[in-house]
Amino acid sequence: MTGQHVTAYIIVDRALNVLFSYPVFNRIVADMDCVEIRDKRLVFFNKTTEQRVLTLMTGTGCDVVTTQSQCASCTITIIPAHALDNLYGWEFYKKSVALTFTGSYEHNPTLVRLMALYNLTKSEALCALQFIATPSIHAIAADSHRSTETVRNHIKGIMQKLDVHNQGALMKKLLVIAAL
Repeated sequence: MTGQHVTAYIIVDRALNVLFSYPVFNRIVADMDCVEIRDKRLVFFNKTTEQRVLTLMTGTGCDVVTTQSQCASCTITIIPAHALDNLYGWEFYKKSVALTFTGSYEHNPTLVRLMALYNLTKSEALCALQFIATPSIHAIAADSHRSTETVRNHIKGIMQKLDVHNQGALMKKLLVIAAL
């Protein structure tokens, strides 16, 4: 969506009410230092950042705009829904925007947990995080600028280290680890 690896995305209306989000993304957002979801509304801890995001949302026609979060731990990209061609019909809200969060992996608790508990390399742990968001080897390869064979090898290594035997079981286990 943004040309970078997206840590999480949420579709909101122009008042920051959450219209759609995957549960795993809610958990990732909950771990961020600059924003939270409270009563189905996205709330920024820094009001200057919130005001900047609201202003940018109002000014977006079909442009995609990016801003740095005040906490400097993530980049927020504002994408008007009509600019997204890969949304499912049930995800599409005409007057909404997708807010994507591209965070610092060094502070991602799921990444740290995967590396510590399962002895994953940083590349494997990053691949595992991408697998949670997009369980497609080809999509992960394209997003991470790696070959499909490299991603396939990472997935095989992750499956061995997490002691699972298929991608469905891998997804279940990764979702549990991310939810901790």
